[in-house]
Amino acid sequence: YGRGDIPIGSYMGTLSAPDSSRYLSHVSQLGNKSRRAIAKDAIQLYTELLSAAEPGSVTIVSVGFLNNLERLLIQQPDLVAERVSVLVAMGGLMNDRFNFVRHELVNRSEFVLENWPTPLVVIDYGGSLKTGADLVSSPVNNPVREAYFRWFNERFEGRSSWDQIAVLFAIRGTAGHFELVTEGYGRLLNGYEWSLDSTRRHYAKPTQSDDYYIDEINRLMTVSPKLSL
Repeated sequence: YGRGDIPIGSYMGTLSAPDSSRYLSHVSQLGNKSRRAIAKDAIQLYTELLSAAEPGSVTIVSVGFLNNLERLLIQQPDLVAERVSVLVAMGGLMNDRFNFVRHELVNRSEFVLENWPTPLVVIDYGGSLKTGADLVSSPVNNPVREAYFRWFNERFEGRSSWDQIAVLFAIRGTAGHFELVTEGYGRLLNGYEWSLDSTRRHYAKPTQSDDYYIDEINRLMTVSPKLSL
């Protein structure tokens, strides 16, 4: 998208049973080869960005695993408490079987859910939202198009949209047609439970039909890059 100034961080450790990717090597071939991004250690980058931010101004959205945020919270608890407004975590509220537990990270997820000092919103809607097939009409220099094309072995199909929904909520909040659930509880597969409340831990759920979110996600994903890659 021509946004080469956006900094990138990476987890520098090792994960149990790491996943291979069908699309990353292909997507990496797009763009200006002379301006390859060099990823910093994720905690270093988080620390730099939060240190430069205004108090209570940062929204963090996690669409993957919580190991980096656990390390950040251990190393920089005061910085997190001062600069972060909300953490949006994509994962299952009840007995999540991927984002909160994959790679033997369930105990690290528990640490974040228990100790995160600002409001934390869990969201797991999106499994029924099949999006991405419309990318067939998007320009070939659209990296989102390329990722879907390679994911489905060089064809276009719809895929569940958990990540996109989490990002949509993180950006638009309840104004994006979601509501916050503040009663009840969540549970991890290791038995840990946490309570929902009106101030600290919430669950976000949709207020519109599946078709509304499908149309909006497809619209956003098929927007052409504004700058030539």
